[in-house]
Amino acid sequence: MSEDPGVRAARKLAEELSGKTGVQKETPMRPAVCPNCERVLIGAMSVSEMASPKPDDVTVCIMCGQICVYTEEMVLRLPTQAEWPSIKRAILKAIK
Repeated sequence: MSEDPGVRAARKLAEELSGKTGVQKETPMRPAVCPNCERVLIGAMSVSEMASPKPDDVTVCIMCGQICVYTEEMVLRLPTQAEWPSIKRAILKAIK
């Protein structure tokens, strides 16, 4: 069975980012549901340090590749239109 293109893209981004920093740590966390594919995510991966996600942190669903944002309640939501430019800048900065 072939891997979903969104999952493949998310894995590739994680690999590229971890290669840039040399650090890739997984942090167990309270389960969160992806607002796009509705799969339950039970861990988070940091490319820079061992850290738990916090409100307003951005993440990528490893199942579908959707970029999501944590709310104050640590629920995942889709980014707003206004957030996309800063998310794009942060991603480009991280992979350069």
